Amino acid sequence: MVSDEAQLAKTSIAANATDLLKAHNYRRLDTFSDELRSDGRTFSNGEWPIKFFFSGLCDLDETATNQEWENRLQLLRDWFDQDADSISARIAMARSLYNYGRKARGSGWASTVTAEGWRLLEERSIEARRIFSAAESIRHHCPIFFSTRLKIALTDGTPREVYDELFKQALEAFPNYSPFYMVRALYLLPRWHGKPGEWERFALESADHVGGEDGDILYAQIIWNIHDTRIYGNILKEAAVEWPRAQRGFEALCRRYPNSIAAISEYCSISGFAPTGARQLMRSLFERVGNRVDLSVWETKEKYLRDRAWAFSNQ
Repeated sequence: MVSDEAQLAKTSIAANATDLLKAHNYRRLDTFSDELRSDGRTFSNGEWPIKFFFSGLCDLDETATNQEWENRLQLLRDWFDQDADSISARIAMARSLYNYGRKARGSGWASTVTAEGWRLLEERSIEARRIFSAAESIRHHCPIFFSTRLKIALTDGTPREVYDELFKQALEAFPNYSPFYMVRALYLLPRWHGKPGEWERFALESADHVGGEDGDILYAQIIWNIHDTRIYGNILKEAAVEWPRAQRGFEALCRRYPNSIAAISEYCSISGFAPTGARQLMRSLFERVGNRVDLSVWETKEKYLRDRAWAFSNQ
Protein backbone atom coordinates (compact mmCIF):
# COMPACT_ATOMS: atom_id res chain seq x y z
CA MET A 1 0.00 0.00 0.00
CA VAL A 2 1.31 3.42 -1.01
CA SER A 3 0.37 6.55 0.90
CA ASP A 4 -0.76 9.76 -0.74
CA GLU A 5 -0.80 13.31 0.65
CA ALA A 6 -4.05 12.84 2.57
CA GLN A 7 -2.96 9.60 4.20
CA LEU A 8 0.40 11.04 5.18
CA ALA A 9 -1.26 14.17 6.59
CA LYS A 10 -3.77 12.10 8.53
CA THR A 11 -1.04 9.95 10.08
CA SER A 12 1.15 12.92 10.96
CA ILE A 13 -1.60 15.12 12.38
CA ALA A 14 -3.22 12.29 14.34
CA ALA A 15 0.10 11.24 15.87
CA ASN A 16 1.01 14.82 16.80
CA ALA A 17 -2.37 15.45 18.44
CA THR A 18 -2.24 12.18 20.39
CA ASP A 19 1.28 12.88 21.62
CA LEU A 20 0.26 16.34 22.82
CA LEU A 21 -2.74 14.91 24.65
CA LYS A 22 -0.66 12.27 26.41
CA ALA A 23 1.85 14.96 27.39
CA HIS A 24 -1.02 17.10 28.81
CA ASN A 25 0.13 19.96 26.59
CA TYR A 26 -3.31 21.56 26.38
CA ARG A 27 -2.15 24.98 25.25
CA ARG A 28 -0.40 23.47 22.24
CA LEU A 29 -3.43 21.26 21.51
CA ASP A 30 -5.57 24.38 21.21
CA THR A 31 -3.09 26.31 19.07
CA PHE A 32 -2.50 23.24 16.87
CA SER A 33 -6.23 22.82 16.25
CA ASP A 34 -6.55 26.54 15.46
CA GLU A 35 -3.72 26.26 12.94
CA LEU A 36 -5.39 23.32 11.24
CA ARG A 37 -8.73 25.14 11.02
CA SER A 38 -7.03 27.91 9.09
CA ASP A 39 -5.27 25.47 6.73
CA GLY A 40 -6.68 26.00 3.25
CA ARG A 41 -6.15 22.45 1.97
CA THR A 42 -8.87 19.98 1.14
CA PHE A 43 -8.44 16.35 0.13
CA SER A 44 -10.13 14.21 -2.50
CA ASN A 45 -12.81 12.87 -0.16
CA GLY A 46 -13.69 16.40 0.98
CA GLU A 47 -11.88 16.20 4.30
CA TRP A 48 -10.03 19.13 5.83
CA PRO A 49 -6.86 18.75 7.93
CA ILE A 50 -8.76 19.68 11.11
CA LYS A 51 -10.75 16.43 10.84
CA PHE A 52 -7.52 14.44 11.14
CA PHE A 53 -6.80 16.19 14.46
CA PHE A 54 -10.05 14.92 15.96
CA SER A 55 -9.94 11.51 14.30
CA GLY A 56 -6.52 10.97 15.87
CA LEU A 57 -7.86 11.82 19.32
CA CYS A 58 -11.32 10.29 19.11
CA ASP A 59 -11.49 7.51 16.52
CA LEU A 60 -9.74 4.55 18.09
CA ASP A 61 -9.20 1.41 16.05
CA GLU A 62 -12.15 -0.97 15.94
CA THR A 63 -10.04 -3.53 17.80
CA ALA A 64 -9.53 -1.16 20.77
CA THR A 65 -10.61 -2.63 24.08
CA ASN A 66 -12.99 -0.98 26.55
CA GLN A 67 -10.00 -0.29 28.79
CA GLU A 68 -8.20 1.51 25.96
CA TRP A 69 -11.32 3.59 25.38
CA GLU A 70 -11.59 4.39 29.08
CA ASN A 71 -7.94 5.42 29.17
CA ARG A 72 -8.42 7.75 26.19
CA LEU A 73 -11.58 9.24 27.64
CA GLN A 74 -9.78 9.93 30.92
CA LEU A 75 -7.06 11.84 29.06
CA LEU A 76 -9.73 13.86 27.27
CA ARG A 77 -11.61 14.51 30.54
CA ASP A 78 -8.39 15.83 32.04
CA TRP A 79 -8.07 18.29 29.15
CA PHE A 80 -11.76 19.17 29.35
CA ASP A 81 -11.58 19.74 33.13
CA GLN A 82 -8.49 21.92 32.80
CA ASP A 83 -9.91 24.02 29.98
CA ALA A 84 -13.71 23.84 29.86
CA ASP A 85 -13.79 26.92 27.59
CA SER A 86 -11.77 25.15 24.90
CA ILE A 87 -14.09 24.28 22.02
CA SER A 88 -11.56 21.71 20.81
CA ALA A 89 -11.64 19.94 24.18
CA ARG A 90 -15.46 19.88 24.10
CA ILE A 91 -15.58 18.52 20.57
CA ALA A 92 -13.01 15.84 21.37
CA MET A 93 -14.83 14.77 24.52
CA ALA A 94 -18.24 14.62 22.85
CA ARG A 95 -16.97 12.91 19.73
CA SER A 96 -15.16 10.25 21.76
CA LEU A 97 -18.21 9.55 23.90
CA TYR A 98 -20.32 9.11 20.79
CA ASN A 99 -17.74 6.78 19.23
CA TYR A 100 -17.55 4.79 22.46
CA GLY A 101 -21.30 4.46 22.31
CA ARG A 102 -21.07 3.21 18.74
CA LYS A 103 -18.58 0.61 19.90
CA ALA A 104 -21.04 -0.61 22.51
CA ARG A 105 -23.74 -0.88 19.86
CA GLY A 106 -21.52 -2.79 17.44
CA SER A 107 -21.56 -2.65 13.66
CA GLY A 108 -24.28 -5.23 13.02
CA TRP A 109 -27.90 -4.79 12.04
CA ALA A 110 -30.27 -3.39 14.66
CA SER A 111 -31.73 -6.84 15.31
CA THR A 112 -28.33 -8.07 16.49
CA VAL A 113 -27.74 -5.28 19.03
CA THR A 114 -28.15 -6.21 22.69
CA ALA A 115 -30.30 -4.23 25.11
CA GLU A 116 -27.11 -3.21 26.91
CA GLY A 117 -25.59 -2.05 23.63
CA TRP A 118 -28.58 0.20 22.93
CA ARG A 119 -28.54 1.54 26.48
CA LEU A 120 -24.88 2.48 26.35
CA LEU A 121 -25.21 4.07 22.93
CA GLU A 122 -28.14 6.21 24.07
CA GLU A 123 -26.47 7.11 27.37
CA ARG A 124 -23.18 8.17 25.78
CA SER A 125 -24.89 10.00 22.91
CA ILE A 126 -27.03 12.02 25.32
CA GLU A 127 -23.97 12.90 27.41
CA ALA A 128 -22.18 14.01 24.25
CA ARG A 129 -25.15 16.18 23.29
CA ARG A 130 -25.13 17.83 26.73
CA ILE A 131 -21.47 18.74 26.27
CA PHE A 132 -22.38 20.48 23.02
CA SER A 133 -25.43 22.19 24.52
CA ALA A 134 -23.21 23.72 27.19
CA ALA A 135 -20.93 25.05 24.44
CA GLU A 136 -23.49 27.41 22.90
CA SER A 137 -21.92 30.41 24.63
CA ILE A 138 -18.42 29.45 23.46
CA ARG A 139 -17.12 30.55 20.09
CA HIS A 140 -17.27 27.42 17.97
CA HIS A 141 -16.26 28.39 14.47
CA CYS A 142 -15.19 24.85 13.64
CA PRO A 143 -16.69 22.52 11.02
CA ILE A 144 -16.08 19.50 13.25
CA PHE A 145 -18.35 21.05 15.88
CA PHE A 146 -21.22 20.82 13.41
CA SER A 147 -20.31 17.49 11.79
CA THR A 148 -19.97 15.82 15.19
CA ARG A 149 -23.28 17.27 16.40
CA LEU A 150 -24.94 16.00 13.22
CA LYS A 151 -23.45 12.54 13.81
CA ILE A 152 -24.67 12.45 17.39
CA ALA A 153 -28.16 13.29 16.14
CA LEU A 154 -28.26 9.89 14.48
CA THR A 155 -28.74 8.25 17.87
CA ASP A 156 -29.65 10.79 20.54
CA GLY A 157 -33.32 11.26 19.66
CA THR A 158 -32.95 14.68 18.04
CA PRO A 159 -36.24 15.49 16.21
CA ARG A 160 -36.04 15.71 12.41
CA GLU A 161 -36.92 19.40 12.32
CA VAL A 162 -34.09 20.16 14.75
CA TYR A 163 -31.70 18.06 12.68
CA ASP A 164 -32.70 19.93 9.52
CA GLU A 165 -32.03 23.24 11.24
CA LEU A 166 -28.61 22.01 12.43
CA PHE A 167 -27.71 21.02 8.88
CA LYS A 168 -28.81 24.44 7.61
CA GLN A 169 -26.70 26.20 10.24
CA ALA A 170 -23.71 24.04 9.39
CA LEU A 171 -23.84 24.93 5.70
CA GLU A 172 -24.35 28.61 6.47
CA ALA A 173 -21.24 28.58 8.63
CA PHE A 174 -19.11 26.42 6.30
CA PRO A 175 -20.71 26.26 2.83
CA ASN A 176 -17.71 24.47 1.31
CA TYR A 177 -17.40 21.71 3.90
CA SER A 178 -18.62 18.71 1.92
CA PRO A 179 -18.53 16.17 4.81
CA PHE A 180 -21.78 17.75 6.06
CA TYR A 181 -23.44 16.21 3.01
CA MET A 182 -21.89 12.82 3.80
CA VAL A 183 -23.26 12.87 7.35
CA ARG A 184 -26.73 13.87 6.17
CA ALA A 185 -26.76 11.15 3.50
CA LEU A 186 -26.09 8.60 6.26
CA TYR A 187 -28.88 10.12 8.36
CA LEU A 188 -31.27 9.66 5.43
CA LEU A 189 -30.54 5.96 5.00
CA PRO A 190 -33.62 3.80 5.69
CA ARG A 191 -31.74 2.07 8.51
CA TRP A 192 -31.55 5.42 10.29
CA HIS A 193 -34.13 8.17 9.74
CA GLY A 194 -34.83 8.27 6.02
CA LYS A 195 -37.23 6.66 3.59
CA PRO A 196 -36.29 4.46 0.61
CA GLY A 197 -34.73 6.64 -2.08
CA GLU A 198 -34.39 9.69 0.18
CA TRP A 199 -30.61 9.78 0.50
CA GLU A 200 -30.25 9.27 -3.26
CA ARG A 201 -32.57 12.22 -3.98
CA PHE A 202 -30.67 14.32 -1.47
CA ALA A 203 -27.37 13.48 -3.21
CA LEU A 204 -28.74 14.54 -6.61
CA GLU A 205 -30.42 17.68 -5.31
CA SER A 206 -27.26 18.73 -3.48
CA ALA A 207 -25.12 18.11 -6.55
CA ASP A 208 -27.57 20.10 -8.70
CA HIS A 209 -27.56 22.94 -6.18
CA VAL A 210 -23.77 23.16 -6.21
CA GLY A 211 -23.73 22.71 -9.97
CA GLY A 212 -21.05 22.14 -12.59
CA GLU A 213 -17.97 20.05 -11.97
CA ASP A 214 -18.07 20.80 -8.24
CA GLY A 215 -21.56 19.34 -8.12
CA ASP A 216 -20.45 16.20 -9.94
CA ILE A 217 -17.54 15.82 -7.50
CA LEU A 218 -19.86 16.24 -4.52
CA TYR A 219 -22.15 13.55 -5.94
CA ALA A 220 -19.21 11.15 -6.35
CA GLN A 221 -18.00 11.91 -2.82
CA ILE A 222 -21.43 11.11 -1.35
CA ILE A 223 -21.62 7.84 -3.30
CA TRP A 224 -18.04 7.04 -2.20
CA ASN A 225 -18.95 7.61 1.45
CA ILE A 226 -22.09 5.44 1.29
CA HIS A 227 -20.21 2.71 -0.60
CA ASP A 228 -17.55 2.76 2.11
CA THR A 229 -20.14 1.85 4.77
CA ARG A 230 -20.52 -1.59 3.11
CA ILE A 231 -24.28 -1.39 3.64
CA TYR A 232 -24.86 -2.31 0.02
CA GLY A 233 -23.41 -5.33 -1.71
CA ASN A 234 -23.81 -3.62 -5.09
CA ILE A 235 -24.59 0.04 -4.50
CA LEU A 236 -25.31 0.77 -8.16
CA LYS A 237 -27.89 -2.01 -8.31
CA GLU A 238 -29.39 -1.79 -4.83
CA ALA A 239 -29.64 2.01 -4.58
CA ALA A 240 -30.95 4.63 -7.02
CA VAL A 241 -27.52 5.90 -8.03
CA GLU A 242 -27.07 7.71 -11.34
CA TRP A 243 -23.87 6.11 -12.55
CA PRO A 244 -23.14 8.56 -15.41
CA ARG A 245 -23.23 11.43 -12.89
CA ALA A 246 -21.11 9.51 -10.41
CA GLN A 247 -18.62 8.56 -13.13
CA ARG A 248 -18.29 12.19 -14.22
CA GLY A 249 -17.63 13.08 -10.61
CA PHE A 250 -14.96 10.42 -10.15
CA GLU A 251 -13.23 11.49 -13.37
CA ALA A 252 -13.28 15.09 -12.16
CA LEU A 253 -11.97 14.04 -8.74
CA CYS A 254 -9.04 12.24 -10.33
CA ARG A 255 -8.24 15.25 -12.51
CA ARG A 256 -8.41 17.65 -9.58
CA TYR A 257 -6.43 15.39 -7.26
CA PRO A 258 -4.07 13.52 -9.59
CA ASN A 259 -1.93 12.29 -6.70
CA SER A 260 -4.82 10.90 -4.67
CA ILE A 261 -4.41 7.15 -4.42
CA ALA A 262 -7.67 6.89 -2.48
CA ALA A 263 -9.75 8.59 -5.19
CA ILE A 264 -8.52 6.48 -8.12
CA SER A 265 -8.69 3.32 -5.99
CA GLU A 266 -12.32 4.02 -5.00
CA TYR A 267 -13.23 4.78 -8.61
CA CYS A 268 -11.61 1.53 -9.68
CA SER A 269 -13.38 -0.48 -6.96
CA ILE A 270 -16.86 0.88 -7.61
CA SER A 271 -16.48 0.67 -11.39
CA GLY A 272 -16.97 -3.09 -11.18
CA PHE A 273 -20.66 -2.38 -10.51
CA ALA A 274 -21.11 -0.23 -13.63
CA PRO A 275 -24.28 -1.30 -15.49
CA THR A 276 -22.42 -1.57 -18.80
CA GLY A 277 -18.77 -2.02 -19.75
CA ALA A 278 -17.74 -2.71 -16.14
CA ARG A 279 -14.92 -5.13 -16.94
CA GLN A 280 -13.32 -2.87 -19.52
CA LEU A 281 -13.64 0.19 -17.30
CA MET A 282 -12.23 -1.56 -14.25
CA ARG A 283 -9.34 -2.94 -16.31
CA SER A 284 -8.46 0.55 -17.58
CA LEU A 285 -8.60 1.91 -14.03
CA PHE A 286 -6.40 -0.87 -12.68
CA GLU A 287 -3.91 0.10 -15.38
CA ARG A 288 -4.10 3.70 -14.19
CA VAL A 289 -3.77 2.65 -10.54
CA GLY A 290 -0.70 0.50 -11.18
CA ASN A 291 1.09 -0.23 -7.91
CA ARG A 292 -0.22 2.92 -6.20
CA VAL A 293 -3.23 1.35 -4.53
CA ASP A 294 -5.21 2.04 -1.37
CA LEU A 295 -6.08 -1.47 -0.22
CA SER A 296 -8.48 -0.17 2.43
CA VAL A 297 -10.91 0.64 -0.38
CA TRP A 298 -11.23 -3.12 -0.98
CA GLU A 299 -11.04 -3.91 2.76
CA THR A 300 -8.67 -6.84 2.12
CA LYS A 301 -5.88 -7.75 -0.25
CA GLU A 302 -7.85 -10.85 -1.27
CA LYS A 303 -10.79 -8.74 -2.50
CA TYR A 304 -8.40 -6.48 -4.40
CA LEU A 305 -6.77 -9.47 -6.09
CA ARG A 306 -10.18 -10.98 -6.85
CA ASP A 307 -11.36 -7.82 -8.62
CA ARG A 308 -8.09 -7.43 -10.47
CA ALA A 309 -8.24 -11.02 -11.71
CA TRP A 310 -11.83 -10.51 -12.88
CA ALA A 311 -10.99 -7.25 -14.69
CA PHE A 312 -8.15 -8.83 -16.65
CA SER A 313 -9.94 -12.10 -17.42
CA ASN A 314 -11.48 -12.75 -20.82
CA GLN A 315 -14.70 -14.30 -19.56
